[in-house]
Amino acid sequence: FTTMSGFVPAAEVQHVHFGSTIILGCNISYLYETAWFKQNPDLIPTVVLYATLKEGRPFELFRLSPRHSASVMNRSLALRITGVQAGDMGLYYCTANMNAHVIVGRGTLIHNSSQILFQHWYPVAVCSGLLVMVLTVCITHWKARHRK
Repeated sequence: FTTMSGFVPAAEVQHVHFGSTIILGCNISYLYETAWFKQNPDLIPTVVLYATLKEGRPFELFRLSPRHSASVMNRSLALRITGVQAGDMGLYYCTANMNAHVIVGRGTLIHNSSQILFQHWYPVAVCSGLLVMVLTVCITHWKARHRK
C-alpha cells in the first residue's frame, strides 16, 4: 500500500506496558470506512478492525477481538486496544477507500516498554560487568606485585 503521493508513510513508535490500554490515531477522515491492519515481520497483514461513523458514533463492522474497538479522535477513527498482550506487539496502520483509491494512514509500531528497557540496559549491564572484572584483575595483580 502507498499513499496518493506514492510514498509509504513513516511509522511512529509507542511503548506500552502489558495490561494497559492504548489508542492509535489515524490521519484519515472518519468520513470514510476505516480498516485497521496489524503487520508483523514475515507475516501477511491481519485486519483487526473495520469501522465506520454511524449517527456520529463509531460503529464496528468487524473486530478481531473484543479488546479492539473504534474511538473518534482528531476527526478520525482511532484503534483502541484494551488489556495489551505480547501478541499485540507489531506495526498497525489504518486504511480507507477514498474515491476508488486505497489510501494508507500513518503507521504505529507498538513495543513493550519493559522489552525496550531491557534492550537498552542489557549492553550497559554487560559492559559494567566486564569493567568490574577487568578492574578486579588489575587490582589483584597490583596487590600481588606490591606484596613481593
